[in-house]
Amino acid sequence: MAQKYRKVDPRIWNDERFTKLTCEGKLLALWLLTGDRVNRCGMLVWSPGLASEETGIDRHRVDTVYHTVCDTLNWAREDCSKVVFLTRWWRYNEPANVSAMQGYVADLHDLPQNSLKRHLLRASNDLAPTLRAIYLKAIDTVYPTVCDTVYPTVSPQEQEQEQE
Repeated sequence: MAQKYRKVDPRIWNDERFTKLTCEGKLLALWLLTGDRVNRCGMLVWSPGLASEETGIDRHRVDTVYHTVCDTLNWAREDCSKVVFLTRWWRYNEPANVSAMQGYVADLHDLPQNSLKRHLLRASNDLAPTLRAIYLKAIDTVYPTVCDTVYPTVSPQEQEQEQE
């Protein structure tokens, strides 16, 4: 279930990547950020028909604009599953508390199988430590073997103590 509002930093209009986008690109980026398809984890299933209908971007161009937006803003996407992850989502939409995060990560189960785990792991750096632990556990549950990259959840000092 998606929350009813999204945070969009007004500095987006001066962001060097965002300013490179065309008018259609900016419109589509804002549609992706604020639309009701994006879940509480900053992920959504791409629908070119709906995007075209709601933004007014020509149906024959909307996929091209989408790819340009994702590439320019470094948003992760998987074309096979049509899942896109807005990679800086947690920086601007961090849950208020542990209970909220537990609810948010439940949204991961509603998405098609995809290979975006490494992007999700990298985004955990934008979360507070208590929320990060819940998020990482959920990712490992939903994506148990999708990615070869391992991101440590304990500090190097804690790893040394465990080995001793």
